[in-house]
Amino acid sequence: MPSGNQYWLGGLACAISGLAFGSAFLVQNKVLIVLPALIFLAVRWGRRSIITFSVVALLAPTAWAIRNLAVVGTFSPITNNASMNLWIGNNPLQTTGGFREPPPVPIEPILGLDIYASNALNYFITQPEASFALFLRKGARLLEPVFIYPNTQIFSGQFALIHWFTIAMSIVVLVLFAAFAFGRLWVRPPSIPNVGPVAAFVLLFGFVHLPFLAEARFRVPVEPLVICVAVPTAFYLAKSIARGKRVRLQVGDEVDECRLN
Repeated sequence: MPSGNQYWLGGLACAISGLAFGSAFLVQNKVLIVLPALIFLAVRWGRRSIITFSVVALLAPTAWAIRNLAVVGTFSPITNNASMNLWIGNNPLQTTGGFREPPPVPIEPILGLDIYASNALNYFITQPEASFALFLRKGARLLEPVFIYPNTQIFSGQFALIHWFTIAMSIVVLVLFAAFAFGRLWVRPPSIPNVGPVAAFVLLFGFVHLPFLAEARFRVPVEPLVICVAVPTAFYLAKSIARGKRVRLQVGDEVDECRLN
């Protein structure tokens, strides 16, 4: 059973998580996609933590909704630009999945959606192969390196060293995260680090951008969490390799002993 201090720390963690989630929800309501991972973490502390997380998470959106009702006469706790972002990232003139907003073509509304969402949905239906190719390019766009020194005039000496070190570290971290994600399919803790909810958080927040638009800057909120998965995975892989070598040496010694006997 968790001690009193553990209950207190668990409640504090859920309150901080709820405050962070509620605040982030006001900025980007797409963070709703990571809610299952956060609820899973809160469930591990019990019903009290679920209540704490939920109440604190609702504070900021509720306060903003009341403000909107008083100022503009609409009780709306979230932004309503999702359909516009859907069109910006999905249209016949799009090539990279980033910010490109041609005017939508006047068409009959599809499923009661507005003109932006209707145009994007029409693009999905009429050009599925182009939509799928764009979907893949948006995935690549989310993973592309962010160049520290894009000015080639100063790209020399220590600047080049820092730049390439950062790129190499990013690749290593990404490979280690992939090793955990794919290894999690057939290996269970304690053979791998118990950071599944953190990895789920990263994947959910990454995939939610693909139907809309993609920019490398969208990775910023989750890159520290990718490191939190990659670092313990590196240690576990090192331990696994060392353990395998010990087993092989032990088996080899036993074989040699049998031969001598």
